[in-house]
Amino acid sequence: MAVTRVVDRLIISPAVLSESGLQAMLEFVASHTGIALHQLRHRVRDRLSQYTVLAEDVDPVRTAPIQKAIRAGQAGGLQIESRHNRRYPSGPLAAHLLGFTDASNSGRSGVESFYDLQLRGRPGRVIADRDPLGRSIPVGREIVTAAEPGSTVRLTLDRRVQLKVEGILQRSLAKYESAHGTILVLDPRDGAVLAMASQPTFDPDRMHEYAEIGPQFLNPAVQLVWEPGSTFKLITMAAGLDSGTITTASTHSFPGEIEYGGLQIANWDQKTYPNQSMTSLLRHSSNTGAVWIADQMGPEKFYGYLRNFGIGEPTGVDLAGEVGGIVRYYRDPGWYPGDLAANSFGQGLAITPLQAAMCYAAIANGGLLLRPRTVAALIDPAGRVTPNPPVVRRRAITAATAGRMVAMMRDAERSVPNNPALSPWFDTAGKTATTEVPINSGYSEDSSIPSYAGFGPTRDPRALVLVKIDAPAKGRWAHEVASPVFREVVEAIFPLLGIPASDG
Repeated sequence: MAVTRVVDRLIISPAVLSESGLQAMLEFVASHTGIALHQLRHRVRDRLSQYTVLAEDVDPVRTAPIQKAIRAGQAGGLQIESRHNRRYPSGPLAAHLLGFTDASNSGRSGVESFYDLQLRGRPGRVIADRDPLGRSIPVGREIVTAAEPGSTVRLTLDRRVQLKVEGILQRSLAKYESAHGTILVLDPRDGAVLAMASQPTFDPDRMHEYAEIGPQFLNPAVQLVWEPGSTFKLITMAAGLDSGTITTASTHSFPGEIEYGGLQIANWDQKTYPNQSMTSLLRHSSNTGAVWIADQMGPEKFYGYLRNFGIGEPTGVDLAGEVGGIVRYYRDPGWYPGDLAANSFGQGLAITPLQAAMCYAAIANGGLLLRPRTVAALIDPAGRVTPNPPVVRRRAITAATAGRMVAMMRDAERSVPNNPALSPWFDTAGKTATTEVPINSGYSEDSSIPSYAGFGPTRDPRALVLVKIDAPAKGRWAHEVASPVFREVVEAIFPLLGIPASDG
């Protein structure tokens, strides 16, 4: 997806050449590089220059005769510098994850920046004694340092999955008339990122065509935050179960609207749900139910579990520029009881899509908060392999709690008639969220961010998918927008990952 090739830079020193000598050298270069003579002549603007670049990124095959002539002392005033050049044969595929390099071949974003020292290698050079005309002195010194390649990185990315996901995202944004969206796929067992797609995007192989570094170069999966909304109820529920505040057998009535900590809080559908189970709370996505759990826990316990899940801190992913998110913890300046209520259902705090995905991966994998990774191994020029193994950051919840959560999520989703997130062929569990968009005066009534997070198969989760569609013009609710996209992703990628179909 990203390759390095050795290219040469051709340099001439016009100051050491006569007019006829300069003409001869330019004709010599033109004959071997295919560059028009008048173009080379145009590049020699300063006749007194000791260092004028005639050509960049020339194939060493073309410069070989020139190099031979230089070493034989037959090409006075010419020199060649070798360097490594990054190319991206797949164009914009996985651009945000891969990142890009600048003109000096330094990584500026993504994997390219995070692993810049390992990837860059060293340029070659020639140090030689020359006479006043720029010709090599036969008995002088000549020190040739060959360009050294950098290491190779073996990505965790599955190219087949990435292609499918990018296609689905593009079609979905067109269908729902949205300009921005993100889909993540990762292995919840080890934190390996299998696909990371966002729109709008860019082509790292055509960086010279961009007038400036615009917002499309930001990676929304790790550099932009949003209020996760109702998918965050999974964390609240897991915290309540793990702390012993509630059990799977707990029941409670959830009013359509309550006042808590100075906030008016309502269920998304304004309905009251009497005598409901905890699974029913997830099914109806009750905001007042989430507040009840957080209130029963109290702020010390509730925010302790948010720390367990890594809310507000970087995941440690091997991508440059990751942000940590925004959360006001209990006893932080400005915290007030309304924060407890709003945070319980995913408002009043902001996290990245990758942070959210890793939280839900902890539920899927038995309770472990992992460090996500995009690189499986580094391979140095000698072929030595250095693995990049999975890293457990901490235990977020017990394995028993995680198992109960998976079962509740599965049951809640299956209790929804004609659930658009569920495939008849693959066993999954998940949760919707329709996030309101914050504005200066509160939340917008005209715009939303539908999302869905889920994983499967539920008996041994091997793939987690997070879908986020920003401000669609067609469709407002997650079950209208994000749920069907999740199902489409599942049905496209599970066969590629060797996940067998099931009868549910």
